[in-house]
Amino acid sequence: MVKTFMDQTELLRTVDRQMGAASLVDQMTGHLATLEDALTFAVLPETRRPVALALAGRHPRRMAGLDAGESKGLGGTTS
Repeated sequence: MVKTFMDQTELLRTVDRQMGAASLVDQMTGHLATLEDALTFAVLPETRRPVALALAGRHPRRMAGLDAGESKGLGGTTS
């Protein structure tokens, strides 16, 4: 599910770069509302985290390195 949301987000970004954001306002609003609903109804942390990252505009796979301890050099902590 999260991969589909991220793919749609990337598609919207591509259209934005090519045609401008004005044509995407309704689509993006609906996309964000769907992500927010998915986050609201996700119960388990392992389900919520990827949805929250997608909503924040971060790809869960890119963030996996930070969870593995790479964030220590940036002053962050790992969980």
